[in-house]
Amino acid sequence: MFKQKKLLLVGIVLVLIVSGFFIYSQKSDQKSDRILNKIVSSSLDNLLEDTLQMLETESSSSLYLIKDASHYIHFIMLDSNELLADLKIPAEIGNNSDLELTWSAKHINSEKKYAFFGVIYNKNIARITVNNSEVNTVDYQGHRVFYSTEKFDSPIFIRGYSPSGDLIYRNDSNDKNDMKHA
Repeated sequence: MFKQKKLLLVGIVLVLIVSGFFIYSQKSDQKSDRILNKIVSSSLDNLLEDTLQMLETESSSSLYLIKDASHYIHFIMLDSNELLADLKIPAEIGNNSDLELTWSAKHINSEKKYAFFGVIYNKNIARITVNNSEVNTVDYQGHRVFYSTEKFDSPIFIRGYSPSGDLIYRNDSNDKNDMKHA
């Protein structure tokens, strides 16, 4: 009799654990769906839902990348499901362009938050620093992007490094450090 009660108790605990996990995963999926719907139903046009990717961040805001039908990559910053920033950059450039990367930044003054985002076009750039601070880089839909929620003071000095650590890009030609590593 004692053995049957013990088995019954173990069975009930397992059912509760499995049920709890199922409920948690459903709520997580619903939250993701609400965020996706918020982004897609915003004033942003022609977003491609299947390209949505969440980014890791230390800030309290949620960061996402999503492409649109016009071949732009959007860097989305949400806070409590409110759209704080949408930085839009062309995913591709023409073959005749010497452009190695491009970037955009936004200060959300009322929130004291910052968004910094760019797309790397030069395939030899593996790592980016902004004002001597390392920024996040990630592969996204066949493109290499970089981002940060850190505040950067002007002027903005961007450095691009090869996989071996050589400085191969900088956005300022009058740099006194003349191609030294950051």
